[in-house]
Amino acid sequence: MTWLTPIVFSLALWLGLYLLARPAAKLSLRLAGAGLVSYALGLAVSAFAQPVGASGTWGALLCFTLTGLCWAGAILPTLRHAPSTHPKRPIRLLLVGMTFLGLSVGAALLSLNLVWLPRELLVLVIGGDVLLLGVAIARLDAFDEGELLWPDLLRSLVGVTLAAVVFGGLMALAAGFSPWLFVALAAAIAFNVLTDRLQTLLDRIVFVQKPNLQQARDELREVAAALPRLADVFDPRDVDEVEFAKLTRRALSHMNDLTKLTTNPLTRLPTVQQRLMDRNAALDPIERATELKQILIECVVRLKPAKSDDTAFGAGEEWRHFNALYYPYVVGLRPYSARVALNGTQSNGLSPDASRALAWFQQAVPERTLYNWQTAAAKLVAQQLRGES
Repeated sequence: MTWLTPIVFSLALWLGLYLLARPAAKLSLRLAGAGLVSYALGLAVSAFAQPVGASGTWGALLCFTLTGLCWAGAILPTLRHAPSTHPKRPIRLLLVGMTFLGLSVGAALLSLNLVWLPRELLVLVIGGDVLLLGVAIARLDAFDEGELLWPDLLRSLVGVTLAAVVFGGLMALAAGFSPWLFVALAAAIAFNVLTDRLQTLLDRIVFVQKPNLQQARDELREVAAALPRLADVFDPRDVDEVEFAKLTRRALSHMNDLTKLTTNPLTRLPTVQQRLMDRNAALDPIERATELKQILIECVVRLKPAKSDDTAFGAGEEWRHFNALYYPYVVGLRPYSARVALNGTQSNGLSPDASRALAWFQQAVPERTLYNWQTAAAKLVAQQLRGES
């Protein structure tokens, strides 16, 4: 074994954990991250296959096989559901998938020593592909979320590199190229990449009787972690209508959760920036989220049709887009909750209009229908936001 193996192992493990730690809970992202972690484990096991014997060889082969399955599971659904608005995207994803397959086959042959190329050269080639593939998957996810990738990725890489050099270097001096070197590298990388998760777990243990403190610390960590992924200014012209509508839909669903709303790229809209500057407000994440919430409320109110009588609530066809957004997101009504609530209070605390809306949702609007109305209404709000920006 040469110094190349620990380096490639560290890169693969870092990228895998980085993908697993990204906030978007996507199955394809999780599978890609799991595949990279499995590849790193297989590489570590294969490095000591000869001293370990057949069990080590087959253990590495098992890891590499799992890597191929995870990568296939990650890329196939993405190809199937690739949006028609990005005609080149399926081709790029297919190339990524083919590279995944080639890596899996090459890694399996490496574990069985069935290649004629020098092991060091093959490890270096596969390591380069692992780096490109990990970045490609992260880039696809960042594009879908409307986020920046490079500042967050670079910060993570620098932090992991420093931790790996310190702890890995000390272990290499103490034990040389041994299995303990990989253990030290894995521990240093995991603690660095998963530090927010570990702090959350620690808070739950130490502050078990202080749930409000736990929540406050979680919110601060979430906002701080999201800042490197957000651009200073978000230009709607940089994304197509489909992606912009998705961001708007997500922002509407997070209107009553400012912590999650602060992580939405729409908080960087030029309209938000200008309105904050006009009232001399601070350009911090909470102020941006608060201003975006106000803009969204104004857009939702514009969907309200002209009233033909004195009735404040209407149930006609022309009211559905307004009702679908205003009462669940602005008012906070949860019509299909087992315990009907408005911001945690019983339904008897609802206003007369909200009570009528609640009865209408429960009696005349199936949950799936409401979801479809909200999606359609979010597109109308997105059009307003694009027009203002």
